[in-house]
Amino acid sequence: MADPTLPPGFMLTDPDRIDKRTGAPGEVRMRVGAAPTPQDRLSTLRKTYPDAEPYGDDNFVFRGPGGRPTLYNPKGLDWGDLASLLPEYGEFAGGTLGGMAATLPGVLGAVPSFGASLATIPAGIGLGAAAGRYGTELAAHYLMGTDDTRNIGQRMADTAITAGTNAIGARVGEMVGPAVRGAIGPVQSALMGQSGRQVADDFASTGVRQTAGALTGNRAWQLAEKGLAATPGGARVMQDVAKMQWDDIARAAGNITKDIGTATTPQKAGSVIRTGAKKAADRFKETQDLFYKIADHYAGDKAKIVPVVTRDLADTMRSELAKAPVSRRGALQGAIDRTQGVLYDALDTRINMETWRKIRTDLGRDVDEPLLAGSTGSQNENLKRLYGAMTDDMRAAAATAGPDAKRALDIADRYTRFNMNINVPLLKKITDMGADEQAYQWAIGEAGKGGSRLLALRKNLTPDEWKVVSATVFDRLGQAAPGARGAAELGGVANDFSVSTFLTNWNKLAPEAKDALFGGRDMKGTREAIDQLARVSNRVKDVERMSGPTGTALSMLTGGSIALAGERALSGDIGGAAGILASMTVLPYVTAKMMTNPTFVRWLAGVETFGKGASRDAMIGRLAAIAEANPEIRDETLRLQQVLSSGDAGVVRR
Repeated sequence: MADPTLPPGFMLTDPDRIDKRTGAPGEVRMRVGAAPTPQDRLSTLRKTYPDAEPYGDDNFVFRGPGGRPTLYNPKGLDWGDLASLLPEYGEFAGGTLGGMAATLPGVLGAVPSFGASLATIPAGIGLGAAAGRYGTELAAHYLMGTDDTRNIGQRMADTAITAGTNAIGARVGEMVGPAVRGAIGPVQSALMGQSGRQVADDFASTGVRQTAGALTGNRAWQLAEKGLAATPGGARVMQDVAKMQWDDIARAAGNITKDIGTATTPQKAGSVIRTGAKKAADRFKETQDLFYKIADHYAGDKAKIVPVVTRDLADTMRSELAKAPVSRRGALQGAIDRTQGVLYDALDTRINMETWRKIRTDLGRDVDEPLLAGSTGSQNENLKRLYGAMTDDMRAAAATAGPDAKRALDIADRYTRFNMNINVPLLKKITDMGADEQAYQWAIGEAGKGGSRLLALRKNLTPDEWKVVSATVFDRLGQAAPGARGAAELGGVANDFSVSTFLTNWNKLAPEAKDALFGGRDMKGTREAIDQLARVSNRVKDVERMSGPTGTALSMLTGGSIALAGERALSGDIGGAAGILASMTVLPYVTAKMMTNPTFVRWLAGVETFGKGASRDAMIGRLAAIAEANPEIRDETLRLQQVLSSGDAGVVRR
């Protein structure tokens, strides 16, 4: 039941009425935060607030106490942010326990193994973190009612990558221990399927910079990227790459616009639509006249009109009037008089089919413009009866002239009927609009529901005219709101393009409208190029969405590490302080470099060397070339190659 305190027509997502301070209770935040996907988080939230709706990026709005719309996660840090990090707590606790379990045997075995046993420590951390997170997610699902719609394959892939991510975070030089090495094949096999190859192709085609989180679409990698962005060593690298990505997306969108045509303002595009509609109406009249001239040519002087049907109609209408001479005079007398005039001309001059057709054309124009002709609705209906009778007499005359004349007249009539019923009303509606911008808005007004209106309009405009409309529509899909123009989006290029606005508007278009706007032979490849850009933009946005409560918590962790380093330094433990600071600068810097290096990222996702039956040796061997071409991550890449090479070579199973 609607809240009586809210005004009529009120929308739950109306930003001016949303409570942006209270937020959801901590118990609700805990259940929702444990859900693995945005869809699962929304469905979990709706168990408490059935009318909850998405709001912005990875946020929701629901009807709170008193019926007031309430933002699920307000800006800033609050207890709700900490409550929503249940899977991260499980991951942290599991990683700690796994590291502790691996540390003692790793240290004791360091000397006899010449240090090789130390590689088990990051592996222990990774496996422990993966087990902790998976166990927490299971508990949230079965004990708290958190939704989790992932299938078993998706859960296994997420768990394996969580292990790898935490192993990387534990020690870059030994980013995969023996246990993680065994999981690399299945993880990469999951990532390098048809979907994974398509994502890699999308990034390559659009020219957008790749990162591990964006290319794989895996939440663990995305979380790792946001964690690196919260460290002094990784912040600059991650921010620079983020800026490149937003710049690349805006540049790709601009290139698509140029490939389509010349984008302009709604007013100018509307002017193109109205001018094109008028030209289309003129083309219809020219073609119609040509078809009838062909029919007249075949009919020649042999087709004399014998107005049998028209004469019968005159008798019928006079009989109808005689039954109600006063009441029906206004409706029938005008049509009777006009019919009598037609019969007089036909009987007096024995007019040919061409002249008869011209009389019928004049009548048809009056029927289409009743106000200009001075007829009412009932009078107009009777004039239509006369038009039909004249048509029947004209067909009979064509039939007597021979099959060619009849066929030509049938074609001309079918062409006229189709356009008068479908195209002419559309063109008339457009040309009668009072302003050009109205024509543009009307043309795209139903694009969220379907593409019928756009397709009908496209058929009446020339390819060049339609490209102006299409380019303008696409250009405006990503146009930032006036208050956001000129501002850099997440460190990106300062222009009018907004990735968030583009994705929102693109997703609002019905598939049929997208086809009508950007499909067809005249714009070959345009629809696919836009779909690729949308998929890439979604991947990049997915990484950015990880900067909510998790990003806040990671920032707090960084601040705590700095404070701990300061405490160590004040107590005289300079080495300990330096170690903490190094872990926040050197290791995150190198890790960020690796996770944003295009070649390494493609290798990590299995799209460079993996194929059906590809050997692990080929995959490992490729790392040497990556190290040679990327000096900034050379040592770490070669160390990774050494760790992987210490296991048994085998065939990567799909």
